[in-house]
This record gives sequence, C-alpha cells and structure tokens, in this order.
Amino acid sequence: TARAALGFDVDHPNDHEVCEEFNNRLCDLFFRDLDFLAGGADGEEVKFEQVTYTPIEYPPDAPLEYKNLPRDAQLDTDPGLDDKEIDHMFGLEMSKNSLSLLKGDGKDFLDWIITGQEKACEALNDPCDLKQLACEGLQETLTDLEDLACSPFAIVVPTFGQATFGAYYACIVKKKASKIAKRAKCLVALNTCRVKALTCKLSVQLQKKILHAVHVGVKIAHAAVDNAIKILKLPDAQTQEEFDLVEATYHNTMRSHEWNAEALDIVNYNIREQHTQMRSELQARHQDITNDVNQFTTCMSNFLGIQIFNALPGASAGSLSTLCSNLLGV
Repeated sequence: TARAALGFDVDHPNDHEVCEEFNNRLCDLFFRDLDFLAGGADGEEVKFEQVTYTPIEYPPDAPLEYKNLPRDAQLDTDPGLDDKEIDHMFGLEMSKNSLSLLKGDGKDFLDWIITGQEKACEALNDPCDLKQLACEGLQETLTDLEDLACSPFAIVVPTFGQATFGAYYACIVKKKASKIAKRAKCLVALNTCRVKALTCKLSVQLQKKILHAVHVGVKIAHAAVDNAIKILKLPDAQTQEEFDLVEATYHNTMRSHEWNAEALDIVNYNIREQHTQMRSELQARHQDITNDVNQFTTCMSNFLGIQIFNALPGASAGSLSTLCSNLLGV
C-alpha cells in the first residue's frame, strides 16, 4: 500500500502525515534526479558511464639533512722533553720498530731461507744415489760375454799351443784391468758427489747457527732499546710499577678515544639510514592505502550506479569493470 511504501504502518490513521511525507519526496532532489535519469533532459535514453580512478603517486621526500660529526680533538701526548731528548726518543722508537720487525718477521724469513737450502742439499743426494747404483753394477769379475771375447785364444794348437795360452791370459788380464779402472773412476765420482752433498749440509748447519746467533742478538738489542726507552720516560720519583700502570692507562685511554670516535660515526650514519628507510616505507604504505581506499570507493560508486540504472525504466548501464568485479567480489 502507499502507507507502507512511504514507511508507515498499513493502518496508520493520520492521512495528513502520509500526504506530507509524499509531498516531501516529490520535492526531494534525489527523486528529481531519478526522474531525470529515467527520462533525460529531452526524454532521450540516459546512459551510465563508469568512473575510472587513476592511482596517485606521492613525490619523493627531500633527503634528510646529514652532518658529519666534528673530528675528535687531538689528545695531549707531549711528554715534556726538550728537542734533543725528543730526537733521541724518536731514534730509539725507530730502532725498536726495526728490531721488532726483525724479531718477528725476520725469523720467519730466515727459517724460509734455511728450509730452501736444506731442500737444495737433499736434492744433491739424488745424483749420488744414481752414481752408487751405477758403480755397484760394475763388478770386478768378468761376464760371460767378456770371457767369450777371449775364448779364441784358448784354442790349443799343437805348434802354437803355448803362445795361444799366453794370449788368452793377457786378454783376461786386460779386460779385468779395464773394468777395475772404470769401477775406481766411478767410485771417485761417487765420493766426490757425497762430499759435495755433505759439505752443503755442513754449510747449512753453520749458517743456521750463525743466523740463530744473529736472531738472539736482535732479541737482546730489542730488549735493550725497549729498556732504554722506559728509563728515558721514567721520572726519578716514579717506580717501574707506577710507570707501567700510567703507560697502560695512557694506551687504554687512546684506544677508548679512537673507539668512541668511530662508534659515534657509525651511530650517526645508522640513524640517518634507518630514518630514511622508515620514512620511505611509511610513505609507500600510505600511498597504497590511499589508492586502495579511493579505488574501492570508485568501484562501489560504479556498482551502485549500475544497480540504480538497471532499476530505472528506459535507462541502460553497462557491466561492471573486471577490476571492480574482482575488487568487490561481484
């Protein structure tokens, strides 16, 4: 009934209120727009065009201001020495550094040299072993082949029997003498080779002892220079223990000072990088939220417009876009 369509009960007794509500709806701009949509300005068919949303993109933020921390102030390290004492101290420090290098890396270098020489001496024994095998192969006794070479002289002829026996004996003596000479020559070469290898080993051992003595001298010189530096730095009224504690405090303070300066640089850098990253991520999330809300509102408006046009006589509306259909799930 009309009462129910206007939101009243079907048996509402006050007709004046029903008529007033009806007149209010007649004058409502919303219903006037519905009449326009249904008939158009000239009674022509009104078509619905969907709204397209263009996502926004925020401009990038200006870079954060970044200032380097002030450089750390130089600590006072003047020991209060005059120019001559300073020059003397500088010379001692340079000597100590050089001796420290020889004391540490120098020993490794010397060991490397000795190891190389020992390997070279061991390599000299290889040809000697080959010579020894060759000498052992030269036996004094004649082989069957050598004995066969003298056998023609052993044939006894009735007329020249004694002469041929003497020739055979001379041949045997000559073969043996030649073989003995070759073996003696081989043994001489072998002994010469062994003596050369042994001489090399003895030379390496001597060099090792000399270099070891030099390294011990370097360690003693390093300790002497270090002690001289301590004596120069040590005031008359200060004990060695007090000096060691003061020196340790100085080194600890310098290390702490350097560490603090580096740590503050790292903290200052990290603050800027982390703030820049956080701001960038927040801006990206805000942009996503803005585009998502606006796209959803646009799709909802298109969906409601299509529903309204489909309910009006004489009006036409196309189908909802694929993007809006997927977004609204319709």
